[in-house]
Amino acid sequence: YNISKYGDLFGCYLNPGMEHNLPGIEFSFDKGTLWSEPNLEFMHHDLIQLPNGNYMGIVETNSMGPIPIGEWTPLFQSLGFIADGSTIEFPWVGDKLIIWDKDTNETIWEWDTFDHYSTEDYDGVYYNDGIYAGSWDLAFNLFRYDWTHVNAVSYSIEDNAIYISCRHLSRLTKIYFNFDNYDDPNNGIVIWNIGQNMPSGQVHCGHDLNFSWQHSVATLENGNIVTLDNGNLSDDFNPNLDHPISRAIEINPNETESGCDAEIVWEYSLPEELFGHASGGAQKLDNGNYLISTVG
Repeated sequence: YNISKYGDLFGCYLNPGMEHNLPGIEFSFDKGTLWSEPNLEFMHHDLIQLPNGNYMGIVETNSMGPIPIGEWTPLFQSLGFIADGSTIEFPWVGDKLIIWDKDTNETIWEWDTFDHYSTEDYDGVYYNDGIYAGSWDLAFNLFRYDWTHVNAVSYSIEDNAIYISCRHLSRLTKIYFNFDNYDDPNNGIVIWNIGQNMPSGQVHCGHDLNFSWQHSVATLENGNIVTLDNGNLSDDFNPNLDHPISRAIEINPNETESGCDAEIVWEYSLPEELFGHASGGAQKLDNGNYLISTVG
């Protein structure tokens, strides 16, 4: 997932014997495993080490919720669900940020999407002209709804902030966090959400940036963010496209008292054959160039 300035790696390995079969670890090529998370929950997608040595990762969290009304409704009703948009009857999968103590592996702090995002918002709520990405069709096959799918986390000590990429809501979020005081009552407050407008009204800006199902959230010294817009909905947002495309984008949040007024200040669209419906990333190098990876 990540690499330290010393060349140590943060990732996971497959262990079929564990309940959560992709335990997150820090390891090196010459010393092997240096640290492993407690594996009490399913950690996925990202693991980083904070300056004080503690670790932060993303784990799944679950809650029961309704099955919204949409083109998928008859599918669920055929299985006996009410699927009326309000009855609490189906498992939703969200995400939780966790900070673990480097020595004891105890949980020091956590932040749950179910506490900070509205379930009014989901991939499948109709954008603009009736567009939806079909993740409720996938929920029918998996018998669980992959609601948020947070896939990247980064931090800025200077800004007292944590940044996350929420793939299935096509959303980037900045969260207040005081790294000098884990007990700060303001820790966990959402400073802004950038991305697609949704029914809750919680997305402050960037409704017209039209990135979707993005990966990575690299923060720059000037406060800008670089991400890979996978672009799963790009041909829906742009009627001039006959095929979805992926692009690397740099976003200036333009923070305001009410949140933000985001704009794209640099972008590069990959050719159609390098469209990556999943995975990938983008970052800005020290010389000002951009490095893009895609599963095309």
